[in-house]
Amino acid sequence: MLVIAVWRRRTSFDVFDPSIPFKTSGDWVVLTTIVTMATYIILLILLWNL
Repeated sequence: MLVIAVWRRRTSFDVFDPSIPFKTSGDWVVLTTIVTMATYIILLILLWNL
């Protein structure tokens, strides 16, 4: 998640400009969802094997 945040800030230079409304593209949402779901599945598998 940290890598996604850093990558997003480096590719979106207008994030810190308050005069421009910030819009999240669907690609970032899909990427974040995939990473989050993979993490939850791995945690579930690890907990299941305890």
